[in-house]
Amino acid sequence: MRLEIGDPDIHFLKIADASAPDTILGYAKWTVTGGSATRATRREEFAGEPFNPPAVPKEDSNVDIFNGWLPELVKKRRQYLAELHTVVLDDLWIAPDHQRQGAGTMLLRCLVNYADERGLRCYLESTPVALPMYWSQGFREVDTVEVNLAKWREGFGVYKAAILYRNVTGA
Repeated sequence: MRLEIGDPDIHFLKIADASAPDTILGYAKWTVTGGSATRATRREEFAGEPFNPPAVPKEDSNVDIFNGWLPELVKKRRQYLAELHTVVLDDLWIAPDHQRQGAGTMLLRCLVNYADERGLRCYLESTPVALPMYWSQGFREVDTVEVNLAKWREGFGVYKAAILYRNVTGA
C-alpha cells in the first residue's frame, strides 16, 4: 500500500467520528485508469491486466474460494476496463454498526463527483446487498460474476456479484 499512497491516480477517503478522529467508521479507495501523465507506462500496464485484484486473499478469506473467483473477475475487468480513463471503485467499507446510515452513500458521492468533474466513467463490482445504494447514484448493472460456492462449502449455492457501470454525467 505504501506505493499506492504516492500514486496520484489512487485515492483514499475515510469517515471518522468527530469525537474520536482515530476511529475509522468507513473508507473508500478508487483508482483512475490511465489517469496520470507522470506514469508513462500506465497505458501498457492496463492494456494487459487492468486492475488486477490482489494476488493474495485477505487474512480471513477462504483461499480456495478466492482462487476460484479470481479468474472470472479478471476476465470481466479486462472486458469492461478495456478503455482507459475510468474511475474504478476498488473498495468501500463501512463499520457494521454504522451501516445503513448514509456513510456509504457519502463516500460514493465523493467518487461520483470526482468522476463527473473530470468527465470520467465509473466501474465497480458489488454484492447484492449494496446494489440499491449504487443504483441511487446512477450506476447500472451490466453483467454478473458467478461462483459456485458448493465446490468449497457444502450447503452453499451460486453467489452472484454485479458488475456496475456509470456513464459520465454533469461534466
